Amino acid sequence: MRGSSTPDVFIDSLQKLQVLRNFAGEPLQFWETYLSSLLEVTGTKAGVICLRDSGKEWRTLAFAPKSKGYEQYLRLFLTAIDTCHKMCLEKGGALIPTKDYTIIGCPVILDSQQGNALFLGYLDHSVDKNPTFALNAAKSIADLYAQYRIRQSVNDSVTMKANLTSIFEITHLVNTPKRFLEAAMTLVNELANRNQCDRVSLGWVKKGYVRVTALSHTDTFEKKMEIVRNLENAMEEALEQDADIVFPLPENSRLVARAHEFYHKTHDTGYLLSIPIRREANIIGILTFERVQAPFSESELTRLQLTAGQIATRLGELQYKDRWFGARLGNAIRNGLAKVLGYEHTWIKLLCIVLAAFLGFAFFVPISYRVDAPTILLTDKIVFVTAPFDGYIDSVFVKPGDPIKKGQEILRLDKKQFLLEEADYMAEEQNYHREIQKAQAAEQLAEMRVFQAKLAQTQAKLKTTRFKLEQSVIRSPVDSAVVVEGDLEKRLGAPVSLGAELFQIALITNIYAEIDVGEMEIKNVKLGAEGVVAIKSRPDYVYRFRVARIHPAATIKDEENTFQVRGEFIRSIPEWFRPGMTGVAKIESGKHTLWWILSHRAIDILRLKLWW
Repeated sequence: MRGSSTPDVFIDSLQKLQVLRNFAGEPLQFWETYLSSLLEVTGTKAGVICLRDSGKEWRTLAFAPKSKGYEQYLRLFLTAIDTCHKMCLEKGGALIPTKDYTIIGCPVILDSQQGNALFLGYLDHSVDKNPTFALNAAKSIADLYAQYRIRQSVNDSVTMKANLTSIFEITHLVNTPKRFLEAAMTLVNELANRNQCDRVSLGWVKKGYVRVTALSHTDTFEKKMEIVRNLENAMEEALEQDADIVFPLPENSRLVARAHEFYHKTHDTGYLLSIPIRREANIIGILTFERVQAPFSESELTRLQLTAGQIATRLGELQYKDRWFGARLGNAIRNGLAKVLGYEHTWIKLLCIVLAAFLGFAFFVPISYRVDAPTILLTDKIVFVTAPFDGYIDSVFVKPGDPIKKGQEILRLDKKQFLLEEADYMAEEQNYHREIQKAQAAEQLAEMRVFQAKLAQTQAKLKTTRFKLEQSVIRSPVDSAVVVEGDLEKRLGAPVSLGAELFQIALITNIYAEIDVGEMEIKNVKLGAEGVVAIKSRPDYVYRFRVARIHPAATIKDEENTFQVRGEFIRSIPEWFRPGMTGVAKIESGKHTLWWILSHRAIDILRLKLWW
């Protein structure tokens, strides 16, 4: 489904449509401009405005675009116009969808009559535009021609009515944007256009000073420009006197307008008018008008004052919402505190209270203190697996870091030589059996016993060979362990000697934490104290331990004297613990004040440096 755009996306188009509200040209020119704006607002590719005459025949007032191939759109519109007209009379609008496009129909208001003029638009489905939203957009500006005709027919006797209408229109335009700067630019541009001003400026009050926020027909400007600084001085003149300033000042005026006069002379402006924007009796901004052609009349002054009053609330709300969350939160907190601490120097008073509370807490409230130190996981049970005889490595099944279980095959030695010896000894065994049988048959008792002795010797050798064959397959002697050393995969076929170390296997059921506590903190660690340790590989979990032993002698590590503290885990350890893992341990050391925690190391250093 195509998503509809927010009104902010069309603010530029709506600003262009505002020009039509003040259009003073010929009707034909108006229709062309009006249709162009309708196409832009609705996102349609082509459009037509038709008028139904007394003979119920439709004639074209305007058509766009006037490019090659426009006849196909005209044919579509002429085919659908009667259907759209009927739907507009019944529902106030028409949507005729097809596979590739949607025809939009909207009645155009002509004076007090409705239904005799239609706008038809061709909305291509390739454009990400919601047809319903496009129709509503067209409806929202369907009365522009009626307004144009009314403005053409009014006379000077309805000036006040026109002024009120202008005020309401400006208020409506300011209420439409969702951002402060956008609303401010809409306001100054509208005021400049409606009052034939060369420049209209909006200044906003911030911490007692006025800062220029928007200049009519100027999207960006440097805040450090001389003209901007002089303009801010003129605005602050109106702020300080809490009054409207018209320059040149009228006779018998008691107001001071030196900044206005300086701005007038420096930048060669004609007539100046500064009007404060008040909200709940507080001035939140200043509007300054510049015009060369004519001075500001009393009626204009009244109308602009009313306009400033009408848009004050909306601008104030938008400016408040546009600030970042911290500024809004700070303002809300300050307003709440001002009711208790007073409206003057609220933050300073709060800072003093918070500082006093912090000092009282730091000096008098004890909190738990823990000694931080690096730690490493170790185990006392290390099993060395050695070569049972001289031989050659045939296969390796584990490598450092692999967990192993009791009886698991971890290495195999070459046993070809022992298989050959086993075959030789078995042949000798059979030969001696036959010789013994022959000696028995010949009743040669002495020879029989000699062969029996040789048979026993051969059987002993055969048993030794078979034992070596069994030992050629090396298995893990322990359970719940991990290989620490012994990367033999690169030594396949290499010779090993009897008793040579093949693997180091560490049991993971008896892992403890070895903590390196600095010399200055060891006095704060006691036997039996509890603590927690976090491992670097999983710092989101901590594990409790108890201090079981403190090594009496210091060792030098990282150019610092440290004492090794053994911490035994209170609960069962997880399966992923491995000897050699590092982390950070925190050992409970009783309760101390925050002041002591923050300063005791520095005090100890000073005592060492300054004692005598």
